[in-house]
Amino acid sequence: MSVSPEQFVATSKANVEAGLKTATSFVTTLFTAVERVASLNLATARSAFDDSLAFSKAVLAAKDPQALAALQLGAITPAVEKSVAYGRSLSDIGGDTQEELTKLVE
Repeated sequence: MSVSPEQFVATSKANVEAGLKTATSFVTTLFTAVERVASLNLATARSAFDDSLAFSKAVLAAKDPQALAALQLGAITPAVEKSVAYGRSLSDIGGDTQEELTKLVE
C-alpha cells in the first residue's frame, strides 16, 4: 500500500491544524487563568487599600486605648475571612484551569 504525496500532504496538514487548534486552546485557557488571577489580585489590593484607609481613620478617631484595642480585635475576623475567600478564589481558578487543560490533554 503506497501513500501518494497528496495524501501525505493532506494528512500532515490535518495533523498540523489539529496541533495548532490544541495549542491555541491550551494557551487561551492559560491566558484566561492569568487574567482571572490578575483581576482577583487587583480587586484584593483595592479592597485592602480601602480597608486600610478606613481602619486608619477609625484609629485616628479612637478616644482611648480600649477603643483602639476594640478596633484591632474587630479587624481580625474580617481580615481572616477575606484571606480565606481569596484562597478559595485562587483554588477555584486553579481547579477550573486544571479541568480545562485536562480535557484538552485527553
